Amino acid sequence: MNTASRSRLGNSYYNQLTVTPRYETKDVSMGLPLTYSTLSSRFKVGLGILTRGFFIGSDDLLSAFVKSEYGINLYAGLNVPIYK
Repeated sequence: MNTASRSRLGNSYYNQLTVTPRYETKDVSMGLPLTYSTLSSRFKVGLGILTRGFFIGSDDLLSAFVKSEYGINLYAGLNVPIYK
């Protein structure tokens, strides 16, 4: 038996639209994800950078610039190729 109400937004359906313009060269790749979420009715702007196997970014940077926004996330990593 499911105890969550299936009529509440987010329990059964969740929509978001993301468009990510990108700029790529041989050494650097940058993306700017622009997202609208129907669950929160909010717009998010992020930034991601990949260079020489190292990447860093966030999918929501608006809170760093707009006082009415809250929360921020960051991710980083390293791409290590494994050859066969």
